[in-house]
Amino acid sequence: MILTRFWENIPHSDRVKIYPTNLYEFLTQNGFRYITIGEERIAVPVKINGKIITKIKMYDLLKFTIDSVRDADEIYELSGNEKQKIIDALTIPNGFFSGNKVYLLKEIIPNYLKDTKEKSYVFFMNRYCEISKDGIVLKEYDELEVFINADDIIDFMINDVILMRKAEEGEFYKFLTLICKGNNEANSIKNLESLRSIIGYMLHRYKDPGFSKAVILMDEDYSDNPEGGTGKGILTNA
Repeated sequence: MILTRFWENIPHSDRVKIYPTNLYEFLTQNGFRYITIGEERIAVPVKINGKIITKIKMYDLLKFTIDSVRDADEIYELSGNEKQKIIDALTIPNGFFSGNKVYLLKEIIPNYLKDTKEKSYVFFMNRYCEISKDGIVLKEYDELEVFINADDIIDFMINDVILMRKAEEGEFYKFLTLICKGNNEANSIKNLESLRSIIGYMLHRYKDPGFSKAVILMDEDYSDNPEGGTGKGILTNA
């Protein structure tokens, strides 16, 4: 944490003056930026940690600043009373963390890691997977040269042992085999291959706009009075 001075004591007063430009320079030095989203170019504050970008709220900037003041080391020789005066100045209504103050941060236009026709990426808490027709490769976030969105990270720790397990041993795979059972073994195998292909297509973020597909799930044996219970809802949620 870097604490650059963004305040000044007001002579003959029990208050301090906050300099907004210096305040947001302090936040910039600690990895905060803003990005713009959508055609309306709405400004959203973000926290950058290595190559991971996390969307935050303006009150997160306030909390970080207050915590930084409370934890300020002795270089600023701040007493408890002085820290409280700074915090009081920071928390005035409609103050330094409202309205268009986000534009005092520096803008970043991130280049995100995107799926391609040949490769797809799945992000986990500790590492990420590069997936291609040749297999799955585990990679470290330190290897990244572009950014990823924290919203894309799955809350799970991945490792080589998990990837070495046979898919056929997993409960989800067994579920797929059950809902793909056809009138004979050949149909069952064909149904399962089709469903695996569908799942891969839906998980892959790359889509050819000139050759996009709509996926429709329906029962093999259907009537005018469907009763459900064949696994479509569970599959879709999964």
